[in-house]
Amino acid sequence: MRSILTGICSHPFAKPFLAPVADVEYYDDVVEYRMDLGEVSSRLDRHEYDGDDVVSNAFVRDVQLVWNNCRLFNDDNSGLARAANTLDADFHKMLQAAAATKNSRGAIRTKKQ
Repeated sequence: MRSILTGICSHPFAKPFLAPVADVEYYDDVVEYRMDLGEVSSRLDRHEYDGDDVVSNAFVRDVQLVWNNCRLFNDDNSGLARAANTLDADFHKMLQAAAATKNSRGAIRTKKQ
């Protein structure tokens, strides 16, 4: 999960999503549950996403919440919403790659047995 988050956070479009939204009028009226990539990182540090899977459902849910909140608050054609869409697509590619790696490792273990 850390490598996926590091990949997303290092993306050129990620900067607006690294810290909580601050001083934006009506944001809390529109967005019910705040989330940012910095908070996701803190939760990783506190082992709140631990589990048997390579990527926990809670981790995916929190990262998705970052993108969903952005799209909820901003116009579809805004730069922020487009950045969220790009990051969301990249995030899913990273999730698929992590799942494929896990599956290939399992297949190798099975063949060796």
